[in-house]
Amino acid sequence: MHLGSALLFILGVALHFFNRKNKAVKIVQQFNDLVTHNRYPTYCNLDRLIMTFEHFSILQIAEQLQLTPSILLTELANGKINFSDSNRTLRENFPHNDEKIFAAITIALKLRFNPNLKGCSNGKETALHRH
Repeated sequence: MHLGSALLFILGVALHFFNRKNKAVKIVQQFNDLVTHNRYPTYCNLDRLIMTFEHFSILQIAEQLQLTPSILLTELANGKINFSDSNRTLRENFPHNDEKIFAAITIALKLRFNPNLKGCSNGKETALHRH
């Protein structure tokens, strides 16, 4: 009984150190990226996605994705993502809220790439409808 408990304890400690080692490596890599101004940082994919879009306004995103701005703004408002100024960048509109930036990006990409939604300004139906 004691031997089994000791083995489980040792296994748990080993897993704990292994898990913390991975987190420590990640923190060191991110610090290194920050200090060296690495062009392609080792952040997670979510951070990279946010950093890609945060310097664009929602109107610029709509233009690049060929979406009708009014439909995109309506869908964003339905998702409780309200902009103080749609000409300002996502980061300017949400200076401390990465979740809102990510949600805005997700809604824009979903409108553009979901075949069941219509919101593109390509001459077809521009109202948002589900098939």
